[in-house]
Amino acid sequence: DPLALIDTFTMIGPSKIIFHIETLDNDMVMHFFDTLPEITRQTIRFELAFGVESDVSVILPYMESIDSIQCMGISRVGFQGQAFDPRVIDQIKKLRELYPEKTIAVDGGVNEETIASLARAGVTEFVVGSAIFGNDDPRGTIERLKTRCNAAFTA
Repeated sequence: DPLALIDTFTMIGPSKIIFHIETLDNDMVMHFFDTLPEITRQTIRFELAFGVESDVSVILPYMESIDSIQCMGISRVGFQGQAFDPRVIDQIKKLRELYPEKTIAVDGGVNEETIASLARAGVTEFVVGSAIFGNDDPRGTIERLKTRCNAAFTA
């Protein structure tokens, strides 16, 4: 229950807090956002993440309260190295169409083979774990990811 510890989290001073919609009590989250002090809202970005099994409509009630959206590119959250789930591409396209101004991130399954299609779908932030840390050339991997992403944005 992340909301039970939210005061501690906000006092630590993070730049961003990400809530996973599938783990939340909707009424409690809405109450949290409704009572959020303005200073907290100005200093912390709030992001809402959801899995590939969920329909994009699950986040619609929160759109006025959040700064960005995070789509999970894998089916089992919390386990590194999983295969990319292509269903996330359709989620991203729908969200980009509905919210062209919002930052859309993807976490899970981001690698040299998937980053270009994610960028073309509308992702503007990429969370990359095992693709970087699971090989012998992390710096080279980061450079190749940047190159493929930039090429997709300019294509």
